[in-house]
Amino acid sequence: MSKRKAREAAPMVAVHWVDAAMSVASHWQEGQQPPRPTKKSMHDCITVGWLVHMDDDWVQIVATLADGAHAHLTEIPAGMIRQIYKLEASGELAVA
Repeated sequence: MSKRKAREAAPMVAVHWVDAAMSVASHWQEGQQPPRPTKKSMHDCITVGWLVHMDDDWVQIVATLADGAHAHLTEIPAGMIRQIYKLEASGELAVA
């Protein structure tokens, strides 16, 4: 499949999602319960690319397409997604 056909088959999207967070504390913490998560500990993300797969469990976004190949695949669990926006081309940008 050519790059043009691949781009036409898969829409360009921006996916707004919340990534998981992990504590990097390497020492013992006092108490039985860790502190409650805060909005500050959440990673609010936007990933842009071609939407190549979407089902009830996952969304797959590809950032780079080539003739017969792809690279930079991002797989996002559906439960972490807040919104998906379809992007439309509005014209070419000048290359400096």
